[in-house]
Amino acid sequence: MNPGATDPQLTLKATPPRLPKTLLARPRLSSSVARLADKSVIVIQAPAGCGKTSLLAQWRREALRNGAMAAWLTLDERDDGARLAQGLAFAIRMASGRASFGQSYVHAVGARDSGLEALTNWLAEVAHMAVEVELILDDAHMVPKETLETSLTYLFHNAPANLKVFLSSRSPLAMPVADMLTHGQFAFLDADALRFTREETIAIVTERFGSRADSDICVRMHELTEGWPLGLQLAIATIEKSLNLSDAITGFSVRSGDIQRYFVESLVNRLPSALAEFLIRVSFLDALHPDLCQAVTGRVDSADLLQRLQDATPIFLGGVDSDWSRIHSLAREFLRDRFEALPDAERRAAHERAARWLAERRMFEAAARQALLAGQDQLAYEFVAHCLYDLVIAGQMASVTEWIERLPAVEIEKNPRLRLAVAWTLAMSERHDEAAKLVKPIVDDPTSDPGERCESAEICATASFFGDDLDGVERIVASWASSLPTQPAMRRAVGTNQMALGAIYRGMPEKARYYYQQLPPDTILMVGEYTRGWMDWLIGFSYLWQGQVLLAEEVLRPSLARAEEECGRRSPIAVMLASALAIVFWERDLTVEMASLLANRLDVLERRAAPDAIVMGYVCAARNATKGGLERRAFDLLENLYALGEARGLPRLCVASLAEQVRMQALRSHGDACAALIDRLGRYTTQKAYKRWGILGPLVKSQVGIARAYGAAVAQDWKRVLIELEASKPIAEQLRRTRDGIQISLLQALALKHCGEDSHAQFKEAISMAESLGLERILVDTHPDLIDWMRRVRGGSDTPAAAMVQRPEAPRTALKLPGVRPAVRASVSPSALLTPKEAEVLQLLAGNLSNKQIALALDVGDETVKWHLKNLFTKLDAGNRKHLLDRARLLGVLDTMT
Repeated sequence: MNPGATDPQLTLKATPPRLPKTLLARPRLSSSVARLADKSVIVIQAPAGCGKTSLLAQWRREALRNGAMAAWLTLDERDDGARLAQGLAFAIRMASGRASFGQSYVHAVGARDSGLEALTNWLAEVAHMAVEVELILDDAHMVPKETLETSLTYLFHNAPANLKVFLSSRSPLAMPVADMLTHGQFAFLDADALRFTREETIAIVTERFGSRADSDICVRMHELTEGWPLGLQLAIATIEKSLNLSDAITGFSVRSGDIQRYFVESLVNRLPSALAEFLIRVSFLDALHPDLCQAVTGRVDSADLLQRLQDATPIFLGGVDSDWSRIHSLAREFLRDRFEALPDAERRAAHERAARWLAERRMFEAAARQALLAGQDQLAYEFVAHCLYDLVIAGQMASVTEWIERLPAVEIEKNPRLRLAVAWTLAMSERHDEAAKLVKPIVDDPTSDPGERCESAEICATASFFGDDLDGVERIVASWASSLPTQPAMRRAVGTNQMALGAIYRGMPEKARYYYQQLPPDTILMVGEYTRGWMDWLIGFSYLWQGQVLLAEEVLRPSLARAEEECGRRSPIAVMLASALAIVFWERDLTVEMASLLANRLDVLERRAAPDAIVMGYVCAARNATKGGLERRAFDLLENLYALGEARGLPRLCVASLAEQVRMQALRSHGDACAALIDRLGRYTTQKAYKRWGILGPLVKSQVGIARAYGAAVAQDWKRVLIELEASKPIAEQLRRTRDGIQISLLQALALKHCGEDSHAQFKEAISMAESLGLERILVDTHPDLIDWMRRVRGGSDTPAAAMVQRPEAPRTALKLPGVRPAVRASVSPSALLTPKEAEVLQLLAGNLSNKQIALALDVGDETVKWHLKNLFTKLDAGNRKHLLDRARLLGVLDTMT
């Protein structure tokens, strides 16, 4: 008997939705993660378009794979207590194949019965089942209030030990769960938890577009959609027909395609008119607060309207533990057109009211933006003068840069604090020369405030660093170093950063770290995020200088996470930290993570980062392109680095570019290319040029020497290799450049070997040092002959050193025989619905085997196969073999791949 034949509506409600095979599995939200695994009730509450049903489907698949029984029920407004009990019973029948489940009590439920007695019997029958049962309830916001407060609450509080309930809702559910929270039985996920991470967006975009979408495109898609699942789906649909994805993202607009249709239907047509009008009139605000919205609109019910909007639409971000929230950038762009259609006077008045409200609460930067939009420029300048310096300290450099472009020179000149803020911003950019000119009058004026003079000197030193003038940094710092202990925490921290910088380039990285140990313990708490990020960058850089990549990672990884959280992913300090961490990832052979790390950041790197950060970022990007088979892209990046050095007057960028190109060409045995590149390097190492390098001279000399050694190696002139390296090695040792020293030792060992000398001991010593530092790629990056040598030395042993020289095996291609169809591979998930033997029969059936072939494969009789098929038809509610396979796929029992 078909248990659902009498009520097709129940069949639909108990049937899981059809989802694409490419549905992204999200391990961080798996039902088995620590924060969810031991909970008996898990509630997802988020508006439509946030991926609730997709996550429920993932949990259902996980349940089936773990051998649990997964019952699905979509709830609706007709689910009173009695109908809910009937639906629950039918869902278990569908999931278990037990047609008799609930028959003894469900049909006895009266139309006016509360259903609690039937629900009690249902719970008891579930408790007697010898399997784990996972009940998935979708659209719980649809059920009547009485059902929620009685039946569902009763279900949650009386669930047996073998029952776990997953529930999704678009709006908050008024259920008493305090005791469940107290006993650790309840978990809650909101819209923020459902947002895609950067890695998840990359996986989805890559799955959709393949090689057309590089890491830059994937990350830009993530930043455009801000992790909003439906937003990503709509954005993909908008750009998928474009020939050039990068151009499509650049010109992306919500005014076209599916995304415009969605906003029109969801925000304009579906919302009540009063609610839609309120949304339009507050959409110009960067952040929303009930009181701010009331000040702008005059609506005393603003708090209620905001809450209704947040419950009804997926376009709001934040606001979980705060009254503040904001509208998704895509939705704001769409709503901006509607706001701009309002009368000009009304718009100006709204901006002015917002500016006044924000200024009264000392939110000056936001107030200044609104004052500008209200046409009150002078008021905006007054507001921004109060906050620009604090924005610099907080690392909000993008906002500061926007204001610098707007502020008249006279406003900057008349306000010393404003001048310092502007100077700091310019000093840490490609416009560093302008910064020194702006504050030099303060430095030279003995009557100026001593604190301002000291800070102005630090600005000049920072500008010198960004101009790659390390000697200038040392001269400036020396004149103020003695006064640093008496300076406030911020100035003392900045001065310490600059002294540490000089120590590193002098070959004293330990001394650089010692400077930080001398700072008062509370310094980190008293300085802004930007200065703290610089401290971490320099400490990490000091470890990288020595090749200590594992220690560098311990500093850089948490610092980058903090900088991204506080300052933004594309903030200069986050980009600098990312470029340093990219070196760590490369050396540790974590190249997938490295590509994501650098994506959509190189443009910020070249405009607002220090020379060393620029070099690290570009070299890592080029090496990763090479590993991905994009050699043209790799050399383009390095030539861009050279051009940047030429344009900015930073010759060290040119040297780094040419030296890296020499290494890459040498590994490909391109002798003529190496010779041409070395000839270009010559202009930077003449005696006259060497004198201009100052402190940087030894470092540049070592880099050029290694490049020349590669040029000699590709020409098979191994004696010349030894001569070049003999000159470079003492410099690397003097500067404490341990990674360079290991590279030189490896090349020396290889050269001696080619010259017929015994260099086995030197080779093993270099390998041992590389292992201790975590330099997993150093053999691959130094010379391909070293890999074969290592294999012979280690004999293919499974050691860390052997692992770091392994090359990926070529993929094996299966031969296709004429006239033979490729085999169908079917995977049957373990499930309480099927017995092990039924699962075997289903798997063979999916391979197009006949009954006789299945019988032979299982070594059973034809009648036994027919018996199992009959059970399968009954349990899966199927009419024929094809229908059986379709039902198995629909229920998540069968995955078929060709």
